[in-house]
Amino acid sequence: MTASLAKGIEMVVEVLMLDKIVLAGLAVLAGGGLAKGIKSIRETQRRRATAPVFDDGLTESDFRASVDQAVRKTPRVVEASVAGLVVAITVRSSSGLTKWSAEIDLNDYGHLTGRYWIRSENSQSPIPQHFAHELTAEVERRRNPRIADPTVTGV
Repeated sequence: MTASLAKGIEMVVEVLMLDKIVLAGLAVLAGGGLAKGIKSIRETQRRRATAPVFDDGLTESDFRASVDQAVRKTPRVVEASVAGLVVAITVRSSSGLTKWSAEIDLNDYGHLTGRYWIRSENSQSPIPQHFAHELTAEVERRRNPRIADPTVTGV
């Protein structure tokens, strides 16, 4: 065997070893990503399964009234239903021919903290985000009347 052939074989072996190392690294990264994804799904399930806690600062009735107010302030939202701290909305398309839905999840381990998660059939639309913003603002106004009317004192 000539020196150049031996050198060529050696280079091929090095490339194959490098490919194996790269593939092993990718497998580790993919496995880590999968594990994070599973952990994230489980954490979301745990967060959503926590029963909502309403208090004197904001009753369940106040929350439902806040949802109704957000519906009135958000164009093209034609319907909203409430299940705990999760609000499902139905949105009329801009053409008016179809409807699509979105879900605004305000259940932060049973508490209404202002954080929310959105799932939407139309990821390009800003309407669910706008609705969530209106809803959280309305909830805050009901919790703190001075936000709604700065002249209110002693509350």
